[in-house]
Amino acid sequence: MMTRSRPPGPRQSRRAAGCAGLLLGAWLVLGAVPTPAAAGSMELPTSSPLATAAKPGAEADNSVEAPLSTATGAYTALSPTRLLDTRSTGQTLPAGGSLSLTVTGGSVPSGATAVALNVTVTDTSASSYLSVYPAGETRPLLSNLNWVAGETVPNLVIVPVGSGGQVTFYNYASSTDVVVDLEGYFAPEPPGTTAGSYVPLTPSRISDTRPGSGEPNSGSTLGPGSNLDIQVTGAGGVAASGVTAALLNVTVTDTTSASYLTVYPRGEAQPLASNLNWVAGDTVANRVVIPVSATGQIAVYNFFGST
Repeated sequence: MMTRSRPPGPRQSRRAAGCAGLLLGAWLVLGAVPTPAAAGSMELPTSSPLATAAKPGAEADNSVEAPLSTATGAYTALSPTRLLDTRSTGQTLPAGGSLSLTVTGGSVPSGATAVALNVTVTDTSASSYLSVYPAGETRPLLSNLNWVAGETVPNLVIVPVGSGGQVTFYNYASSTDVVVDLEGYFAPEPPGTTAGSYVPLTPSRISDTRPGSGEPNSGSTLGPGSNLDIQVTGAGGVAASGVTAALLNVTVTDTTSASYLTVYPRGEAQPLASNLNWVAGDTVANRVVIPVSATGQIAVYNFFGST
């Protein structure tokens, strides 16, 4: 387990059969769709949620994440920012425990309708699940993360903002720590603009560091404390310009040690946040919504070991 001052530590997971590096697939290009009235004013992105089925033993074993229809307005992607780490605040969630977190203010305006959060559970002591929902509303029968004892599990969650600008986290059984990183927010779209619209793409691999992969960055396995710059715009069907962010499926494989991965816009300071967490031998995937730099690139950082 990483120290409390660092992003969440390793996780155990089911490995992808037959998968043998870092792989990125572009799923959506995020930015404005030009129209005669709005050409040249392309600014904001949007995204979709990642659903997770509960593991055996969890009460909500047939539940999935709330649909994107609950999040309305234009989406603004942000460089990941840590909002909560119960390991340092002493707010570990007990069985049946809930915690409400204020998400508006700072980077998120008071008029935001929903937020995109990378939520991680760690220090888990039994099989359980986590539900994330608007504060002040009845807790829905759904799960956003599911785990067994000892796992550290992340997932991207899109949730409407509730009363007081807060969202609520509920833990079903035993105890767990929760780490929350802000990825972006939805807010009403300005009249007469296409800011915040998205362009769906056929999934396309834009990076695969495994030697001999034949894809961009082949052979660029990430070592401990290393970064990899990846070109997003102009790759895999992504437009060469007018793109502010991308929705990516990021996978680590051939992992040699417990570690974590941080994805952020190239050229910006590396944030205190994690997008994937694993233990040696894991192959782990998660969806990431990330702004691109002025040159259309992202940076990927690996903490320890190689992947």
